[in-house]
Amino acid sequence: MVALSLLPQMVFVWPHPTGAAYREGQLIRYGLLGSADIIGLVKGGKFVAIEVKTGRGMQEPQQRNFEAKVKVLGGQYFVARSVADAVLFVTTVAASTDVA
Repeated sequence: MVALSLLPQMVFVWPHPTGAAYREGQLIRYGLLGSADIIGLVKGGKFVAIEVKTGRGMQEPQQRNFEAKVKVLGGQYFVARSVADAVLFVTTVAASTDVA
């Protein structure tokens, strides 16, 4: 997130946590199940979703469903395994949406 936030003219992103926690003995779920870890907009108004995985981590079925929804509606989705991957993804998307 920090590296992406250093590109303010190109991208506006924010974390999108999902999960569950107990509060006063009651399980409370938050966020949209399967949504990407980072969502935002790149220059030109393109919606981006970045799922962060380490090593050989695989997407869960709900994450693949979210990816499909983003793509069918014209957004860009990417599974990043490093900071460099995420930066390259957003810069590539931003470059492809530049309007002269």
